[in-house]
Amino acid sequence: HVVVKKVKLYPSDDKDFILREVTMLRQVCKQRSDDYKKISPCRSQAIASFVGCILDKNVIYEFHEKMTWDFANSSIRDSYLRLKPYKRVIVMLDIIDRFIELHKLKIVHSDIKPQNIMLKSKDFSEIRIIDLGLANFEGKDFLGGTEGFRPPETYSSSKKGKILRFANDVFALGMTLAGMEGDFSYAISLIQKGCFRVKEDINFCSDMIDMGLRNAFSIDKGLGSIFSVISQAVDSSLNNRFDSMEKFSDELLKKFKKLDGAESFIKVLVDDSQKVESPGTFQSYWRNKLIGKKEPPKSPVVEPSEGIFERIIRFFTCGSKKPKKNKKYIVAIPIDNRKKEAISKKIIL
Repeated sequence: HVVVKKVKLYPSDDKDFILREVTMLRQVCKQRSDDYKKISPCRSQAIASFVGCILDKNVIYEFHEKMTWDFANSSIRDSYLRLKPYKRVIVMLDIIDRFIELHKLKIVHSDIKPQNIMLKSKDFSEIRIIDLGLANFEGKDFLGGTEGFRPPETYSSSKKGKILRFANDVFALGMTLAGMEGDFSYAISLIQKGCFRVKEDINFCSDMIDMGLRNAFSIDKGLGSIFSVISQAVDSSLNNRFDSMEKFSDELLKKFKKLDGAESFIKVLVDDSQKVESPGTFQSYWRNKLIGKKEPPKSPVVEPSEGIFERIIRFFTCGSKKPKKNKKYIVAIPIDNRKKEAISKKIIL
């Protein structure tokens, strides 16, 4: 269930730049700095699990959870289009959920496209994000993206347009969701040919995107009601576009509630919410909004147990930091809560 991504380092490569993706992955997986020298479980269900890496001279080996299907796959696309309209919006909202989690960590993906949204199973129940190779923190430099999905401001020569915003990802995801619905390839191809690179053509590009959206979300396909939401997500103007994934989700959720089949789904969701939630369940922003549930407080990172594979591999590292030596600390350990007594004991950390 694990695949190895091999990244070869050449003399001219900036190793720190390439290892930036590892930093992002560890941030999302909530892996502590002292987890750095061993295989560690990923504490996030937003991305395909990253469990560790080895830097061996001029090659980086990254260990990732194996994923099989992505939304560029024709069979997945066909299965998706066979879903009822309200179920397709559920998939959209679930995808947005994954990017909400990423953005909470102040990370902008910057390269959202169908190929980078994957599935663990064909029933669309477990969606994962992959490829943080161009990701960076909000407010930092734009490092790149895919033609046809990246927003118009990233083509600008001005420094302002090269600053990463969450709105960058909103645009790219809006284009991706439109592409999943079909009849939108012409608009994507125009941008790939350089439509946004000429300032005078931006209005023309926007008109072509609008025309493509009207085809993708036509009334006869059952999702005409969400046209306005996707249109705002891919607006060429930053002032008009959603500036967060939460706002994108909120507006889409309003339309979802009015779709045929949504009412019965919501009733089941509310009923199920009364049950005890299983550990590790993905915190869904839009589902919590529906049932009026607040997000739980952040839980502390728990040190994972170490197995044979971890013991073999923990001597390797993708970083240059040396492990800290063991130190002795004096720690007060309560032994009688009623009398509030404590003893001191030497332990090694």
